[in-house]
Amino acid sequence: MGNIFTAVSNNQRVASLGRAVAEPIRRRGIRVPEVAIGLAVIVGSIAIFVALGGESDSGRKVLVSSRDLPAGAVVSERDLIAVAVSSSESLAVLPESLAADVIGMRTTNDVQSGTPLSSSLLTDVTPLDASDGLVGIVVGLNQAPVDLFPGDVVSVVVIDRSVEGISTTTALPFDVSVWGVSTPDDLMKERSVTLRVPLSSIESFVGHDEMHLVKVGG
Repeated sequence: MGNIFTAVSNNQRVASLGRAVAEPIRRRGIRVPEVAIGLAVIVGSIAIFVALGGESDSGRKVLVSSRDLPAGAVVSERDLIAVAVSSSESLAVLPESLAADVIGMRTTNDVQSGTPLSSSLLTDVTPLDASDGLVGIVVGLNQAPVDLFPGDVVSVVVIDRSVEGISTTTALPFDVSVWGVSTPDDLMKERSVTLRVPLSSIESFVGHDEMHLVKVGG
């Protein structure tokens, strides 16, 4: 059974950022483990580079946090530095050219100094309506698209199993938007996905054996 947590918005800028950096990955057919390994190498290299205070004119420049940022911090110009990196693959980190879009956004998780910024670490938060709330679900590798980003609109498909072992699949009668997505864990490749939903519909997410997310419109 999927784990659920609740709490009491994103705009298209977040979604477009996510798709902009993910599109080269889809075109080049890079597999997720290769991206994760490559990103880990870049994170380590950049952390050492920043610690040494180095500068370089070679390679493409990506946005890196200049200091530790707690979850929910508003990103300012002084929180960003551009670091040149060399990579033979397109990784889901934000290029220096998107600095103006990143300023004013909020961090979705704690970000350590020297961390390359990606769309999953940032969100353009707007106040929730009085009728809106947040629901968090845990999805496995095959329960949600790999390229899921804050701002995406999804349909929720639930699977319920009877004591006789009979499965029933149902789509919830409303679409919801993605508020945040965590990095897959190393062991089970599970992700925590936070959804913005009407308060009146939160109970619709409780008690199911499985939940699957399907992007609406691609």
